[in-house]
Amino acid sequence: IDVSLTLRALGSAYAENGDAERAVSFLKRALTVQQCGFGSLHVETARTMRCLGMAYVASGQSEEALPVLKQALAVFENQFGDAHLQVAKTLRHLALAHPECSPDRQMLALRAMSILKTQVGPDHAWLLEVQALLLAEKDVMEDKPAAKRSKIDN
Repeated sequence: IDVSLTLRALGSAYAENGDAERAVSFLKRALTVQQCGFGSLHVETARTMRCLGMAYVASGQSEEALPVLKQALAVFENQFGDAHLQVAKTLRHLALAHPECSPDRQMLALRAMSILKTQVGPDHAWLLEVQALLLAEKDVMEDKPAAKRSKIDN
């Protein structure tokens, strides 16, 4: 099981250095070991799922990321309740995995923001990131009608 933590650390390091495909490879191996050793409902397994989900997003495989991140979220909610920091972090990642302007993306971001406000405070980077995501969503949605009008006017 120590090997799984090393594999996760390596996968995370590759992800941080922009090698998402190699990150996915290491994180999938880590997840396999953890599911056998810890089980699928263990917090360490869920942390690896979250890392794998974000590596999938970084490699352009958002469809692969969604079920992994949803499973991680379910574990964290079961272990810690609905308002825990681990839940907020996973909601934030899930929001980023959804397509722009999707209702799910906005709902997940709002849920994450609500938890983060109480857990980390108003100036924390994670909260600011979620707020920026929501503002970007709003800007994109407000620009859509303008873009359609400009095509019609031409």
